[in-house]
Formats: sequence, structure tokens, C-alpha cells
Amino acid sequence: MKGEFIHGDFTFLNYEDNFFDIVIDRCSIVCVDKTAAQQTFNEIYRVLKKKGKFFFNSYSDDHTSCVTADLLENGITTNISQGVLVGNGDLSFYNKAELLNYFSSPWKLKEMKLKKYTNELDNYESLHSEWELIIEKMIKIRLVEKDDLEMLFQWRNIDKIISLSASQRGVSSEEHKYWFDQVFQSSKVEIYIIEKVKYQ
Repeated sequence: MKGEFIHGDFTFLNYEDNFFDIVIDRCSIVCVDKTAAQQTFNEIYRVLKKKGKFFFNSYSDDHTSCVTADLLENGITTNISQGVLVGNGDLSFYNKAELLNYFSSPWKLKEMKLKKYTNELDNYESLHSEWELIIEKMIKIRLVEKDDLEMLFQWRNIDKIISLSASQRGVSSEEHKYWFDQVFQSSKVEIYIIEKVKYQ
């Protein structure tokens, strides 16, 4: 299998929107604090295609290396003194509530596993605990509202839209309002808008 390896900053991904089908993180984001992690999740959402998948693997906060460390204000732990992660520097650990909050709408959480292992050769009880998540990028679809009148008018008079219309011409604000009122009040017609969601 051939591939291309690119070294960079994952908090600012140098790719266009809707570029990847899948993003995989194998305990890399745990190496930054929670603020940087949030920025990274924003970037992953941006570069994923609609319905694209994000596999996120992180450590749980009941990990021995977390409970024996010091927690800093930015959500990262330091001075890890026990467990298999000793010597790996400062790390972030996550609990279930945090993950559910990070990956609520416009994400869709498809799978959430918590795996736990114990090291029977340690002289103390050592627990390795990690999360495996599969998250899907969703889109937001909503019904047209009255406040959308002006926005739809602007869209209707875009050159590309005019070229695709039956009349092949723009419409006046009066024509548009008449059409909008008729459609909005109709029980037989529904108009939906797909919104580009800014994930934060």
C-alpha cells in the first residue's frame, strides 16, 4: 500500500472544506490540551465530507495514569507517576459526559466503546482505559421560515439560478414576495434549506 505522509499542525488542517471521507486519530489529540482539542475537532468537522466518518481513540479519565497525575486548568494532566503512560509527557483524558458534549449536533455519534485492561504483572493495580468512537458528520436541514424571504430573493436573482429557471429572468421583490406568501401558506408545498453548520 502506498501513501503520503505529511507533517503538520492538526489544529489547523491545510485542506479545503469537505475534502476527506474519513479521519482517524489514534491517541494523537490526547497530546494537546482541551482548548487545542476543540479546535482540532472543529477542523476535522470542516474537512470531512457530508456523512464522513471520524474515528477518535482517546484515553479515559479512569486510567491509572490519569488518577495518579496532576490536572491543569486547561484540562491536560501532568506529572504522571503510575500506569503504562509514564514518560509520555502531558496528556488529556476524557470522560463520557465530555465526549457526548463534544460530539453532539451537528455530529452523530455512531459507536462508543470503552475498553479496559489491567496489567497483572504490576506491583499495584494498573488500569489502561481508552475510548473508541465513530462519529459521523451531519448536515442541518430545516423548513423555510418567514425570515428567509430576503435571503431567498437574493438567491433567486443569482445569475446561475436565473439560467436554470423556466423564465430565464430575474424577479422583482414584489413578484418574489407574492410567490413566497403563496408557497408559505400552502399546505401542499414545503421548502427546505440545507445549512452549512459552523461547528464550535
